[in-house]
Amino acid sequence: MECEKNLKQLRAEFESRVQKAVRVCKEGQTPCDFWIGTTCPAWESVEKGHGKMQTDTAKLLGLHYAHHISMFLNNPEEFARRDGRELCHSCDVPHCVNPEHLRWDTHKNNMIDRELAGRTKGAVNRVGMENTNASLTPEHIQYIANNPDKQIRELAAAIGVERHTISRALDGQTSYLTTEEREAIQTSRKLAKIDTDVLADSAAGMTDVDIAAKYSIHRKLIPVIKQRAKDAGIEVIEYEDILKSKIKVALSEGKSLVKIAEELKISRGYINKLKTEMGMGPKFKRPDCAGKKKVKKENITTP
Repeated sequence: MECEKNLKQLRAEFESRVQKAVRVCKEGQTPCDFWIGTTCPAWESVEKGHGKMQTDTAKLLGLHYAHHISMFLNNPEEFARRDGRELCHSCDVPHCVNPEHLRWDTHKNNMIDRELAGRTKGAVNRVGMENTNASLTPEHIQYIANNPDKQIRELAAAIGVERHTISRALDGQTSYLTTEEREAIQTSRKLAKIDTDVLADSAAGMTDVDIAAKYSIHRKLIPVIKQRAKDAGIEVIEYEDILKSKIKVALSEGKSLVKIAEELKISRGYINKLKTEMGMGPKFKRPDCAGKKKVKKENITTP
């Protein structure tokens, strides 16, 4: 009775950490079941190693690796025939726990399979989508290229991979993309990151400083967003254009510079600068004193 209870508990713990039928990793085989729990350190050519299960039930039964537990639960008779052999993956995916992909084989044959799959450290590994352990397929790459407006976490959730898998592919740390493909996708993603809210706030008359404070971003990023929008053919209304329009209206209403400066929260000097740009210079100009020396008055003493 106790044994059956442990087996039931083990199965529940195991199945809660398995993602069923993720994708076909090797032609002619059924889809892999991926272990989404703890994994051993991966080789250089793969992102995940063998799955590990460290629950009390697994330790009680002397089971540690996820693929061993998979065979133990789904094919106990075959599991009992270990006889010193190693449990190998016919799909060449270390974190797969599909019992149909598991078999007992000698250490020598296991090392041969490992080398052929490009998982041997120091060997000439197959990179990118040519590797049987590749997490991204051509369809996934096309999906990333077709959705430049989606964030990394949204792409990862839609494809079913870790976020760092996509980030590393776009950064050139893995070989899923050629340099030209990666640059094209990055350019597309940069153009898609134009923040419409930032542009709307700018058109409403908010300063770059206020916009940066509102969205908790650096002030220098606002001109970058505006320039990116201009390059994409989007009309951008600058803050100074708003001010000029308001100054014109205020002057037509007969308001003084002091009153305008107070309402717009800018200096009178800045208002005069904008007026000059609009061709509305100051009403009175100071005489040009350039090149003239100031005459110093001499003290005249009376005798």
